[in-house]
Amino acid sequence: MSEPSLSDLSGLCLACGLCCSGTVFTHVTLDADDKAKLQHAGKELTNDADRINFPCQFLCGSTCSAYKERPKTCAEYRCETLIAAQSGKIGLDDAHQKIASVVALNDKFIRTLPEGIDVTTA
Repeated sequence: MSEPSLSDLSGLCLACGLCCSGTVFTHVTLDADDKAKLQHAGKELTNDADRINFPCQFLCGSTCSAYKERPKTCAEYRCETLIAAQSGKIGLDDAHQKIASVVALNDKFIRTLPEGIDVTTA
């Protein structure tokens, strides 16, 4: 099995976005470099804290509107499905099916939440 290209792998992330939605993590901690990079790019933080609470203010669907300036933690994060696809342990088609299944289950769960409750407070 050949290793997928970087653009093939990025398609997995674009099909998902759960790491930034509040489903998997509650926040990302920012260091001074992260904050400076975001501010230099004109990306205003919604609070003055050293973190971005999720769902991330820069998440648009499953796309990051601050992708080039995203925090180091975000740039380095790889979910288990992405790692498996990148290493060739699972094929890209299987990885996409896995992601689609998880996203569908998450959407189904969200629809069961009472009005006014979101995934970050459930």
